Amino acid sequence: MRKSRSVRVLVAVLPALVAPVLILGANPGRAATQPATSPPAKAAAPAIAPEAKDALTRMGEFLKSLQTFSLHQDIVREQVINGDLKVQKTSTADVSVRQPSDLKSEVHGDDDKNHTLLFDGKVLTFYVPETKYYAQMDAPGTTDQALEAAEARYGIEFPTRDLLFMSSTDDLTKDLTAAGFVGTSRIGDADTEHYAYRTADVDYQLWIQPGDKPLPRRLVITSKKLPAKPQYSATLTWDLAPRFDDALFAFRPPEGATKIAFGAPGSTKNSPTQAQPQK
Repeated sequence: MRKSRSVRVLVAVLPALVAPVLILGANPGRAATQPATSPPAKAAAPAIAPEAKDALTRMGEFLKSLQTFSLHQDIVREQVINGDLKVQKTSTADVSVRQPSDLKSEVHGDDDKNHTLLFDGKVLTFYVPETKYYAQMDAPGTTDQALEAAEARYGIEFPTRDLLFMSSTDDLTKDLTAAGFVGTSRIGDADTEHYAYRTADVDYQLWIQPGDKPLPRRLVITSKKLPAKPQYSATLTWDLAPRFDDALFAFRPPEGATKIAFGAPGSTKNSPTQAQPQK
């Protein structure tokens, strides 16, 4: 078991506290004339702790090795209203991934903001079950490329898109300005190691399962672009041996469904539910 940062600090400080006591106890009459010996100065801890950097690298390499997985997420997203009031919105997401180009995501959120996102390597589909509206865009390529295009063109956000980025990027550590080990935690049925990271735009925390399957079990992202610094958090439950068939990732419009166009690029009305049916 690793020592938490607070324990390490306490161990480092104890010699400085004990030394004067020992001197005073040895000869009270000379206490006023015999100063305590100062301990040698310790080198400052590095801004990026090697163990935190290594944990991030190991996690990223493991995620890149996964060819198929399913993932359940319990999500809490903070929204800022009236300038500085933060409120929390909750949602769940069930994600199925088959690399490099198959994806299905079902999201159930507050205020009946439910939707399904599917990608089969050629077409990305956004479906809203309450209205039976769906919109599609051609997006040949990998899942990550399709999601990046959907976000850039229409503002569509994929739950925990950062995890797919972590599974596709070459070096997760290149933008770090600070990183460190926080302690150990129990997340669901897994023991985890808690790390904190900092980049220019965000602070984020990861609770990573130790051992030969270093899966992230919890993620917290704090945005520094807004004064209120809203947070996004997700608790993650993994299945590394799911069974998929091609039909899972192909969209078949249900009876009564209407195809609509995505909002125009750059428009604030970028939700398919706000677009007009296609004629």
